[in-house]
Amino acid sequence: MRVWIEETGYTLIETLVAFILLFIVLVPFTRVMTFLLSNWNTREKIYAINLVEREMELTILYQRFEDEERLEKMGGRNYLLRRIIQNEGALVKIQIEVIHPLSRTVIFNLFTMTRNVIP
Repeated sequence: MRVWIEETGYTLIETLVAFILLFIVLVPFTRVMTFLLSNWNTREKIYAINLVEREMELTILYQRFEDEERLEKMGGRNYLLRRIIQNEGALVKIQIEVIHPLSRTVIFNLFTMTRNVIP
């Protein structure tokens, strides 16, 4: 009489194939992510987006509806932050720009319209 023993688990070959497939997928992904994070232009744009979002939130929260231009520091670099306000009846157009201070090129620009609650 033969007794069959049912074995569960993975064989060495199945494990190796799984590791090879994982390696084939992960290596290109990590190279792309490393490139994006190490590329200074991308990092500079991320800093600029963070500056613009923070300034827009503070402008709307504290209702700072006046033009302003100032230097901001983020990531060890200085950026010129410009807020431009335009009153259009009951609405206020808020435009925030992050500018490279040396070349005077706009890195990122964001604008929105909000209701003017100040009489």
